[in-house]
Amino acid sequence: MNYEEAVAYIEDIPRFTTKNSLDHTRECLRRLGDPQRKFRVIHVAGTNGKGSTCAFITSVLREAGYSCGLFTSPHLVEINERFQINEEVIDDDTFLRAFEKVKKLSDELVAEGSYHPTYFETLLLMGMVIFAEAGVDYVTLETGLGGRLDATTAVENPAACVITSISLDHMQYLGNTVSEIAGEKAGIMVPGVPVIYDGNDPDAAGVMREHAEKLGCPYYELKREDTEIHKITKDGIRFSLKDETYGDTVFDIPFIARYQVMNAALAVKTIQVLEDQIPVSLEALKAGMAKTRWQGRMETVLPGVIVDGAHNEDGVEKFVETAEHFQKEFPLTLLFSAVDDKDYTDMIRTICSRIRFRHVIVTQVGGYRKVPVEELAEICRMHGVWFHTDAVQAAGHVEIDLTKLQADFLSVSAHKFHGPKGCGFLYVKNGFRTESLLEGGAQEKGKRAGTENVPGIVGMAAALQEACDHIDENAAKVSALRDKLIAGLSKIPHSALNGDPVHRLPGNVNFCFEGIEGESLLLLLDDAGICASSGSACTSGSLDPSHVLLAIGRPHEVAHGSLRLSLSEWNQPWEIDHILREVPRVVAYLRSMSPVWKDLESGKKQFML
Repeated sequence: MNYEEAVAYIEDIPRFTTKNSLDHTRECLRRLGDPQRKFRVIHVAGTNGKGSTCAFITSVLREAGYSCGLFTSPHLVEINERFQINEEVIDDDTFLRAFEKVKKLSDELVAEGSYHPTYFETLLLMGMVIFAEAGVDYVTLETGLGGRLDATTAVENPAACVITSISLDHMQYLGNTVSEIAGEKAGIMVPGVPVIYDGNDPDAAGVMREHAEKLGCPYYELKREDTEIHKITKDGIRFSLKDETYGDTVFDIPFIARYQVMNAALAVKTIQVLEDQIPVSLEALKAGMAKTRWQGRMETVLPGVIVDGAHNEDGVEKFVETAEHFQKEFPLTLLFSAVDDKDYTDMIRTICSRIRFRHVIVTQVGGYRKVPVEELAEICRMHGVWFHTDAVQAAGHVEIDLTKLQADFLSVSAHKFHGPKGCGFLYVKNGFRTESLLEGGAQEKGKRAGTENVPGIVGMAAALQEACDHIDENAAKVSALRDKLIAGLSKIPHSALNGDPVHRLPGNVNFCFEGIEGESLLLLLDDAGICASSGSACTSGSLDPSHVLLAIGRPHEVAHGSLRLSLSEWNQPWEIDHILREVPRVVAYLRSMSPVWKDLESGKKQFML
């Protein structure tokens, strides 16, 4: 076989194998010459943070001068990524040589009437062969699934066992509670071998202590309060470990996510626990932490572009925690996909309920576990997010029959309905403040909801009910933001507020600006990260419905830019400041390019405001 054929064979293994016992894995290792006995292993298990912790440990050992292997899963692009020697992914020839040895053994086992190694078992056996032939000193070994029955546990007598955070994942295999899952993860412990673990979850920590004491393992528990974060920037985090050994030592890690501090702390503690077996200087420890690289875990792959592989409840929570921190400074765009054995509905709900994105893009990954992009888009809509797909940008005017909604006549102005160019208003007639709301706009009375420039808004019932429930408690905050916005925009020469804010919902701000063309205004504001839409076709600011007719009949040579901004309780003061910087700049720029404005400014034409 060549390399491509070998990879294809491995990828096909799940179709004709089932889970084997650890005794089977140990027998396979024995028949391969027990390659795992030619190096020492640091065994790492956990729900989240395993790969990152492995990367920290490996980087430190490399910086201290040791030759290291790293075995992790899954891979992001190529299967070779699962095997690293001295922080370099193995080449295709090395992969193929190891595969041929394991394939030969697999054929012999099948011929004898035994079991073919599973997909993960095959890769583990290959890894042990690869690392033994490379002559490494240490291998950082990440479990695949669980711990107690995981194939990696067949590699006996590790130097240390490390267990990262425990949360609910793979419940169909590991148990329905954190304690049950922790019991499976604790299965990697070996009598007398030190174990370092994340103790933040009290249920998981109790299970770890119980297992360690039962096996006579020295155990070391770390919690968030054992660390201190000094600084978080877009380039990384500076933290210290509250430990007598390191005193005031400060460590730098090139990751922006707070959760990486715990993973880094576990790695630092592991190096400390093993100092008698594996001497590492403080300088090498600090340098190794600072130079750690790990793909797909809040990884900055380009300036301003961050990739994270969060795929369960705890991982998504930590992703959101990081994104919430940075949304205070930067407008965010989300590119999202998932596989079908994850709770992607809950993932989307959690993300979209706590983060405001400038854009949301959903796409579809390949393979048999793919989730159709249309399904992801539909869920995004259900949770009030406008979106792009990787194939089509949804756009246009959408009308939805809302006759069955149990809601009052309401104008909803919320971030949930942002589109490429803005936010439309949802109108439902059911007798609630009907007249006052109608005075604020020209939308149609009746049983339909129109959304202007808002792509594909469906499933609005929940969002509408939420708005009804919380309108009073949020009105004061939104009104304050609105008043600040109106005061700032009113300073722009020859601008006018359309309608009376008293007769609108608090978040409804509708302005027009003389001498510019509206579509250009919206496009340039979108480039500046501001979602806006065309406001009502009025120039006078009057509540008289005839203002619409006046606007339609005005001279075509007098360009008119109309702008609607919709605020909600999710908006922050810094966003208002951003709008008040960008709108005057864009208006001034468009006027500088407009012959109509020059005529108006010189008095050749009459201002309409």
